[in-house]
Amino acid sequence: MEIREQTGAIQSDSAGPKGRWLTIGALLAVAAVPYLNALGNGFVYDDHQQILTNPYLRSFHYLRPIFTTSVWSFLGGSAGVTNYYRPLMLFGYLMCYRGFGANAFVFHLVNLLMHLAVVLLVYKLTARLFGDRNVAILAALIFALHPIHTESVDWVGAVTDIELTLFFLAGFWFYLGIPRLTTSRPSRRWVGAQAGVLVCMALGLLSKEQAVMLPVVSTIFEHLYRDDRGRTTIAEKIARYAPAWALVPIYLLVRAHFLGAFMPSPSRSGLALEKEILSAGALLFQYVAKMLWPARLSAYYVFPGSWSVLLPQVLGGILVVLASAALFAFCWRRARMVSFGLIWFLVTLLPVLNIRIMPTAAFAERYLYLPSVGFCWILAWSGTELVKWAELRGKPWRVVIAAAAALLAFLAAARIVVRNRDWRDDVRFYQSALAASPNSYAMHADFGKYYWELGQRQLAEREWRAAAAIEPDAVVVLSNLGLLLTEEQRYDEAVADLKRAVQIAPNDTGSHIDLGLAYQKMGLEDDAGREFQTAVRLSPLSILAHDQLGQVNFDEDRFADAEAQFHASLALQPNLAAWFGLGLSRWRQGDTSEAQRDFKAAETLEPGDPRVHFMLALLYGADGRYPEAFAEYAQGFKIDPDNQTALDAFHRLQEEAANESASPETGSAHQAH
Repeated sequence: MEIREQTGAIQSDSAGPKGRWLTIGALLAVAAVPYLNALGNGFVYDDHQQILTNPYLRSFHYLRPIFTTSVWSFLGGSAGVTNYYRPLMLFGYLMCYRGFGANAFVFHLVNLLMHLAVVLLVYKLTARLFGDRNVAILAALIFALHPIHTESVDWVGAVTDIELTLFFLAGFWFYLGIPRLTTSRPSRRWVGAQAGVLVCMALGLLSKEQAVMLPVVSTIFEHLYRDDRGRTTIAEKIARYAPAWALVPIYLLVRAHFLGAFMPSPSRSGLALEKEILSAGALLFQYVAKMLWPARLSAYYVFPGSWSVLLPQVLGGILVVLASAALFAFCWRRARMVSFGLIWFLVTLLPVLNIRIMPTAAFAERYLYLPSVGFCWILAWSGTELVKWAELRGKPWRVVIAAAAALLAFLAAARIVVRNRDWRDDVRFYQSALAASPNSYAMHADFGKYYWELGQRQLAEREWRAAAAIEPDAVVVLSNLGLLLTEEQRYDEAVADLKRAVQIAPNDTGSHIDLGLAYQKMGLEDDAGREFQTAVRLSPLSILAHDQLGQVNFDEDRFADAEAQFHASLALQPNLAAWFGLGLSRWRQGDTSEAQRDFKAAETLEPGDPRVHFMLALLYGADGRYPEAFAEYAQGFKIDPDNQTALDAFHRLQEEAANESASPETGSAHQAH
């Protein structure tokens, strides 16, 4: 097949405008239907911190830190010290949260709608590059139905890769529309197209670092693939992509100013150069393998720490490089634009092959979302060539190929539907991730934390023990074991583990909070207060740190200090512990009316919590408002009829009310009232 090199031309569509709209509608339907069951999924994994407990989403007041700090800065401490810069993701979360609250359906719908926009852009851009409607349709279908994209669409936290790809494709589309600069004064079309490139690239950079590869891809295309490359001067070529390159140092300076560096915090800074190169080869092999055979998909992949285990993948990476060179040479002679698909895949994948700057989970499916566009171009052209070959050999071959294509499409769609369920809730998420990566201590640790917060201590211990068996010196493992030992009243062992965690990571807020909780259980209020104060200093936006410090202040009768901490907690996010603590602090300072308002606010926040009713009952009883107190007890006992502490308080109040009504003075007073 001879590919047309006119980037602005598209083969005529015999069906006309109506046929083109029907094609677009069919593509969007095919892309959307397999993901419909994902719309019922909830929040999982990082979504809880990034959305449900993120104070930045509560008010537009936080726009400045959203755009000038890292994605985890709200956590403070060591967790907030990272160069991951995703302001557009947080801004999108802010808009969704302010408009619809913590509605998981809305967040998932946004991911899906953006994915559909990317599918449409793949179709339009492919048609523009290849000048072949069939290649464009097939490329968009392959992109829409490839199971490797499920993580990006299903996981709310992976929206960054969809945003990156959306703006990267749009920016390249505008670049293709930049005309020749034939005069000293640029035309309106030239200025408009350049503005489109810069806006899209800026939005892409606010989504993810890989957007810096847009001028790289554009430069390669300009000199090797553009249809008018033989008629334009070097100055004209440079003028087309120079503005995009000029945006790169500006972006680097902005990041360096606000975050201190460009790349995310390195997790393997001591890795030798030769091992870094070999690791890149191993990663390249894994990515190509997943593109070709998307089996055993997982949300978390453990990168092997043993070079003997990694050696086969390194060898596979070498084979991929050799095969890529051979494929490039073949396509360069036979179908030059297809070779650009290979360049697109490798260039956009290059940033995530640097193991030195990647997190512990160095490999992730979502990193393939943008590179896979080039892969789809290669497969789409190959598919159309195969169809042409079959047409020359008669109907049986056409039937076989059509049936095979339909079967592959069905299997891919079915795989997407099944994979969507892995993101339904935390239990399913962690179970599926651990089924594929059983040696992931991080997944075991996080799964245990999930069970712990639900009060399922035995299941939490099971996961934490599994994490400790894999990585006993990890800070998160030491902190979790400290929590577990504290619960078992093995305080000396708990403090030893937690102190070790603090020694390894002095700025880890969670370890300080857990150590404070251990001290609190031991009755060492001063030591507990010191740890909670450190946690507040490290993470001023930590609700838990403020609540725990407020509780220590309350226990030591520093009610004004306690009130200040609970106020700080509520300013971040209304929560039951803070409303209770604030009400009790005000009550102990003699302000019963404010205390009542605080407890009522707690009731509004959690009307199904019996403690709210029992607390109001105590307040009313102490104030002599017996009918109201008994009414609150009645409400509380409907929810928790066997609460012995509340039953004892209820019986004492009954006796008190009976004694008071039996008193002549009180009786006369009640009758007069």
